[in-house]
Amino acid sequence: LGQCDKAKISPELSSPATINPVDTTPTNSVGSDSGVGDLGSIEENEKVDDELSTSKKVLFNPEAYWNRLKRLSEKNKKKEVQALDLSEAKDCLLWAIKNTKIKLVKILLQYRTGKFEDLLKAVKQVVSLLSPDKVSEKVPEMFHCVFMKLFEQPDFSVDHLREQDENKRTLLHYVAMLDGHIDAWEIILKNLADLQQEFSKFLYIKDKSGMTPLHHLAMSGAGGNIWQIILEKLPESSLCLQDGSNMTPLHYLAMSSYDSDTWKIILENISSGSLCKEDDDGMTVLHYLVDHCKEENKIKPFKLVFKQIVDKLGADCVIKELFKKATDEYSVIGRSYLPQDSNSVILPKSPNNVSWISSKLEGKNKESKMFSSILALLPRRLENTELGIIARKIEDKVEDKSISQEYANKLCAIIDKYIDKNYGNKAKEVREYVLYARYCKKEPLFDQGSLSAYSGTEYYPCYIQEY
Repeated sequence: LGQCDKAKISPELSSPATINPVDTTPTNSVGSDSGVGDLGSIEENEKVDDELSTSKKVLFNPEAYWNRLKRLSEKNKKKEVQALDLSEAKDCLLWAIKNTKIKLVKILLQYRTGKFEDLLKAVKQVVSLLSPDKVSEKVPEMFHCVFMKLFEQPDFSVDHLREQDENKRTLLHYVAMLDGHIDAWEIILKNLADLQQEFSKFLYIKDKSGMTPLHHLAMSGAGGNIWQIILEKLPESSLCLQDGSNMTPLHYLAMSSYDSDTWKIILENISSGSLCKEDDDGMTVLHYLVDHCKEENKIKPFKLVFKQIVDKLGADCVIKELFKKATDEYSVIGRSYLPQDSNSVILPKSPNNVSWISSKLEGKNKESKMFSSILALLPRRLENTELGIIARKIEDKVEDKSISQEYANKLCAIIDKYIDKNYGNKAKEVREYVLYARYCKKEPLFDQGSLSAYSGTEYYPCYIQEY
């Protein structure tokens, strides 16, 4: 190359093979006695190398490279990847992430790590693939691979866990959102412990929406094994942190997980008051859990989780929570039997809904099953006043065309069975009272007749009045 550079192709000659004579003067030559001729000065050779490097970079095509690489044996793949210069390796990695070529990402990270700054860019590239729409299942896997490689670099420091992007999110926000591998959290905890850093300081950082990594972790449906190692390092109040909508991580967990093992670990590490927090819509954990499990038709998992929550809250507290209304005027009990559309929205009051509800939603029986499951799992017997209020609300939904009369009768039959099971020889009088309460309008709920002994006028707490 030095000889060609020194000789220069003459533009004035018609023959492209003709070159100017080579000057063999030993001045400023390298290896002039080798019989090859002058290889050019060091400066000239460096210039040529730079030009070739630039040309090579322009011509490097990651897609063509990958098409060729995947046909090679594992041994040859390793050689090819290790032969890449840092710039090519970076371009190839970013292209692989953008096009979700997970195999190429893993090969590049295994054989050609690259610079720390390039790995940071790779993490950002993975994050850029997030969207409100469906995200490829390969994205979390790519994030895990890149993050683990980044975290083990000697240049990585705790300052990188504090840095926030344009959405005010840190690396831990994205780990919580995308990385369901317990080893990622184990290595984070270990490194912070080695550096004597308090874990909570990093988990309490809020993004633009006021969400902490704990909120995102709950939304991702992370397993109990991850929660176990995290909550061991945090105070009980950690899951009471509220975002911009006053939602806690427990609200998001109720919307994303009905795994009883996960809930068991969570409930062991929180205070009972954490379950009673209301968001801006007046919704508690139980509101969201009922909506989510009913939408997914997960009645059996719901029963397991609900039983654990009942044990955590205690009899009186859990019944009070069941009658607590959200701002949409629906209590937990009400949400359990009211039909929902495919978007988990309780259907509006409209005369046009009745026939559609009867044929499309009520026929699935998931609402009535949810309702009967809650009644069956209550830790104490509902008073006749409480049962009467429920029956009255059911009839209200018939009058405003939210449900059909047929479906209302089915729900009240469930109440009758509950009364028979729990009231023994008083069941008949309680049923009469509930029937009266169901159809009463503005009259008092309490009759002065034979029902007075069971009306429980002294037992009429504020949550019943509100309901």
